[in-house]
Amino acid sequence: MSEQTAPNPATEEVQSEEEIFEQKRIRLEKRERLNAAGGLGGGAYPVAVPVTTTIPAVRAKWGNLEQTPDSQSGEIVGVAGRIVFQRNTGKLCFASIQAGDGTRIQAMLSLAEVGEESLAEYKELTDLGDHLFVSGEVISSRRGELSIMVKEWQVAAKAIAPLPNLHTELNEETRVRQRYLDLITREQARTNAVTRARTMASLRDTFAKHDFLEVETPMLQTMHGGASARPFITPLERVRHGVVPSHRAGAVPEARRGRWPRARVRDQPQLPQRGCRLDAQPRVRDA
Repeated sequence: MSEQTAPNPATEEVQSEEEIFEQKRIRLEKRERLNAAGGLGGGAYPVAVPVTTTIPAVRAKWGNLEQTPDSQSGEIVGVAGRIVFQRNTGKLCFASIQAGDGTRIQAMLSLAEVGEESLAEYKELTDLGDHLFVSGEVISSRRGELSIMVKEWQVAAKAIAPLPNLHTELNEETRVRQRYLDLITREQARTNAVTRARTMASLRDTFAKHDFLEVETPMLQTMHGGASARPFITPLERVRHGVVPSHRAGAVPEARRGRWPRARVRDQPQLPQRGCRLDAQPRVRDA
């Protein structure tokens, strides 16, 4: 974004748990203020906002304005998106709001357009990660950035958890455990999600046209993992739970955990999948 200075990843430090907790506490206080005010658009989570178009549609229609800096389109639009960058200094504030597909547009809040009280409320009540609705004229900034000169703004949804540093890649564990952060911050993750969804929809449509019927396999396990997930049941545990009588279990080395000797099993049972219990009792014969 041309209207702000991007932070340097080399100088930024990883946020500690105490810092994140403090940020959440401050955001919760701001949420209470939004809910108490009510007049700022129905609180921190309004039922609806007066959106007239989308950020990708604005870029598709008025993207040519970036070739002529400091120009106006004459069209008033209302869009909503997530705040991913902010610069709240002086009488003119800048924010980059992002749509679900990653498309961004700059919002400019001027003291002359929104007024002193509204600008002060924006600086105090909005944070990175919030969903923001803005309404105003589509323009091109002095540096040629496609922007919206905001006349009205409203918090569409207050975010409590802070966003991670967008200039540093998330580690693999965070990507898996907090999938939403990966989709917000990484373009490739969004592309993969869209591609997979469209591919599966195309496959189902093709199979349906050829009279294929999709049938779900019934689940035999009543417990689907989670905190009680167990990768396998050892022979010793089978004895403890009464699956196999102790006088038939014999001496099975613990080194072969999760396996049954083939010579002792008439119909070798299918080993349970990782994270599931084996409910069926195997048929065992005497040695």
